[in-house]
Formats: sequence, C-alpha cells, structure tokens
Amino acid sequence: MAQELVWIFCKGDTNLNVAIRDNKIVLVRADPNDETQQWLKHDGTAGRVLSDDEDQMAFVLQNKATGHVMVNKDAPRADGNIEVQLGVYGLGPVRVSMFWTEEIKDHGDGYRRIRALRDISMTLDGLFGNVKEGTVVGIYRSTEPVGANGLWKMKKVEHNI
Repeated sequence: MAQELVWIFCKGDTNLNVAIRDNKIVLVRADPNDETQQWLKHDGTAGRVLSDDEDQMAFVLQNKATGHVMVNKDAPRADGNIEVQLGVYGLGPVRVSMFWTEEIKDHGDGYRRIRALRDISMTLDGLFGNVKEGTVVGIYRSTEPVGANGLWKMKKVEHNI
C-alpha cells in the first residue's frame, strides 16, 4: 500500500491543521514538530484499488503519533452533528468507513472536499461552520456552494522533524 505523510489544512484558516487532542479530531495551530498533526495517507488496500462514484482513488488517513485512523460513521452527537471518529488500523479488517476520497474539483489553491468513500455527499467539515482552534472536525452532508470550513488541502511533509 503506497503512503505519504501529510498535514491537513482547512481553507478557512490556513494556520490550522487537523490533529488529535483528547481522543477527538480537532483543528489546532500549525506546529511542524507536533506529530499529532501529521497523517499517513494510505492509498488503496491489499493491492486492490478502491474508488468512489467519480473514480477518485480511496485512501485511509492514519495519525502518525497515535496510529488511529479517521472513521466516517453516522454517529450523531446530541446536537445532531456527526464527529469524525477514531479507529484502529492494521489489527483486523479495513472497513469501508475508514476510507476517504478527494473530490476532483479544485476550489482554489488546491483546496478540495474530503469525502466519505461510502457516500461522497458526506464531507469533512469544521462543525457549526467554525474554523478556529479547538473546532471539532465532523462530517456534514455537503451541498453547493461549499464554505471554507469544508475545504481542505493535504500538503506533503517534506522532512521528518
């Protein structure tokens, strides 16, 4: 399985990265020394190529520091929002809820929606439209036009600090 190490930035504030804090996936101030902000992007699985309804290749996002993966399950909170959950990778079957895709459309400067493989209308989002430090990253049923809180760029980590 091919993999690369990436940071995930939100277009709403490019000084924020996706990270794990207290067993939640949240936006935090960018820090190149913080491995909880670095994600291994695993393409495909076991020699098979998975793709979405628009033929975009599927991938798994695994946190470098914790080893957890982002999981897209329909598990609404009390307020009705769906948080991205953490899962375990490599100790059993790879579930479809662990797979994501990037949409083809570029919304400027390489920012795209990151979508659940099983339903590409379900996309990563800063919950409540927020893009600030501590915002929980969730899943939202995306429509057009998309806000800056629902656009993401994965930038390759050029060196390991």
